[in-house]
Amino acid sequence: MGLLSLVERKAFVVSIIDYVAG
Repeated sequence: MGLLSLVERKAFVVSIIDYVAG
């Protein structure tokens, strides 16, 4: 569960960064 949460959080952060940077 922890790993899935980490991956999901990472994907969420990357998505925001890509949206802001892009």
